[in-house]
Amino acid sequence: MSFGLTLDGFKKKRLADIKSEIESDLRDSLGENISLIPQSVLGQIVGIVSEREALEWEAMEQIYFSFYPLMASGRNLDDLVAINGISRLEATKSYGYVQLYGTDETVVPAGTILSETSYGNKFEIEYDTVINGVTNANVLSVEYGPVVATAGTLTKIETPVAGLDSVSNSTDITLGTNEETDEELRVRREKIILRNSQNLSDSLKSQISLIDSVRNVTVIDNKTAEIDSNGVPAHSFMAIVDGGDDSEIGRVVWDNTPQGITSFGSVVVQVEDASKTLQNVYFSRPTAVDIYMIITITTDSTYMAGSEVQIEEDVASFGNDTFNLGDDVIVSRFYTPVNKTQGIVGIDIKVGKSPSPTASDNIPISDTEVAVFDTANISVVVQ
Repeated sequence: MSFGLTLDGFKKKRLADIKSEIESDLRDSLGENISLIPQSVLGQIVGIVSEREALEWEAMEQIYFSFYPLMASGRNLDDLVAINGISRLEATKSYGYVQLYGTDETVVPAGTILSETSYGNKFEIEYDTVINGVTNANVLSVEYGPVVATAGTLTKIETPVAGLDSVSNSTDITLGTNEETDEELRVRREKIILRNSQNLSDSLKSQISLIDSVRNVTVIDNKTAEIDSNGVPAHSFMAIVDGGDDSEIGRVVWDNTPQGITSFGSVVVQVEDASKTLQNVYFSRPTAVDIYMIITITTDSTYMAGSEVQIEEDVASFGNDTFNLGDDVIVSRFYTPVNKTQGIVGIDIKVGKSPSPTASDNIPISDTEVAVFDTANISVVVQ
């Protein structure tokens, strides 16, 4: 068997292969009767040398895979995506504003530290702010990432300021973001590369998916001379978008509509073209399919009474996070969130598109639909 760089890629030599080769070489040089059992001197030397060589092969394999975006990680991935003009998104701070109460003309300096009462998260005044009646002041979290401060909780003054009596936030603080993970960076790279594709479906799907709050998108492109099974007219396309702002989606659809091809859908948006003329652009929203579930569980003595509510929430959250536009509902996947609760020894799940389901079959979802899970439609029964 060939090792190293081959026509099929990199083939790593494993510890067992290395050990076997060294033992074979020693027997060829010193005779077949030498002792190579692990407890012998030669056996221990073989073990030490084999392990070190195996680590070298692993290092070579890592170097090889570091040239592939799907396998690279960390700084190696940063260097690779830079070829496409992409850089990893840095962490951002949470931000918002607070109301300052105190003596007029009091200057609250930038850097004044405040904290919220639920978790002790700290925020700082962003700019020097002069109190004049009830005064708004911008705040940033001291730490990067999604630092929480819900409305009415950012009330503690950590840095005393003469003339500043109290503070409060009337709205939730807008959450910051953590540094983009390797997986998130890989996904964004794919979207950016595809948006330059000459294929209408790939390009349009990629560019719409980059719009803020778009959760999922699919594009049905009918190149035939007849209406297709989804109702898309001949020589038309339909973008089905879950989430995102209508006007932003409309602009992207217009910018990616080829000559002689028309957009289709149930949502119409007017977009201004290059000559300042308003053009109608069409796309669709997915049809929400409510999923009903009856989950019957068998428990033992370690089950905590009243956990049914938490199970319902876990199942609903799992379903909404897992099943995207056009994804069939696979019943077996729901064993995972149910089994999070201690003390469950048996699970039976019934699902359907209407109340009181009686079947355990998977539910097919079309390309124009999205399954929706609500705790009001999920019932947990303890036997």
